[in-house]
Amino acid sequence: KIYHKISTRHRELLQIANKYILLSDKFLPEIHYLVGNKFDNKILSIPNPVTLPSIAPVSFFKKKKNIVFIGRLAEEKGINYLLQIWNQVERITSDWTLSIIGDGQLKYVIEEFIQNNQLNRVQLLGTKVDVSPYLEEASILMMTSIFEGWGLVLTEAMSRGCVPMAFGSFMSLTDIIDDGINGYIIPAYNTEIYVSQLMRLILDTNLLAQFSEQAISKSQMFTIDKIVQLWNNILQ
Repeated sequence: KIYHKISTRHRELLQIANKYILLSDKFLPEIHYLVGNKFDNKILSIPNPVTLPSIAPVSFFKKKKNIVFIGRLAEEKGINYLLQIWNQVERITSDWTLSIIGDGQLKYVIEEFIQNNQLNRVQLLGTKVDVSPYLEEASILMMTSIFEGWGLVLTEAMSRGCVPMAFGSFMSLTDIIDDGINGYIIPAYNTEIYVSQLMRLILDTNLLAQFSEQAISKSQMFTIDKIVQLWNNILQ
């Protein structure tokens, strides 16, 4: 019943649309599963742009030993995985901190977990209108989402030299992170490998600096000027 409902909706949209825009070509197999390939001439992809204001390149040497999480404090963001991972990392490291930016229904779960596990280096900062200053000072961004469409916070972080890590739980992730070059893609929901790769970055300053530089470079693919041009090409 769910498949029929979703398939019917997509067929109706594709029939009336001039163009049907995905966030990534990686979602084409899912469209083919729903409606076949007869609409392929209408389908193309345009990623979301980085909308943070342009700034001078962020110096890695001004970064703090801080990891940041940005997102709704909801189940689909993998909050339980985030807590499991940080619980291990805080016990291994002595001077790294975790900043959690966002709000939601699981805030009380996080507070209870922090108290029960006696975690001392976690900050709950609530929702922030401008996350740029936090990305500029953080060295690593953790994403633990169950699923995302694009994961805009990843490219935002990369534009500030903040190295991204994420579960390989959504197809478009490989458009953003080049695994082992500008960040890490972790096998979905494998917290052991997540901790291992996170510690690799924490313990190897040179590797972290290299990833940071490559992340800034990759983020240039998603500037608003470049994405606007893709939209203009379609509209013209």
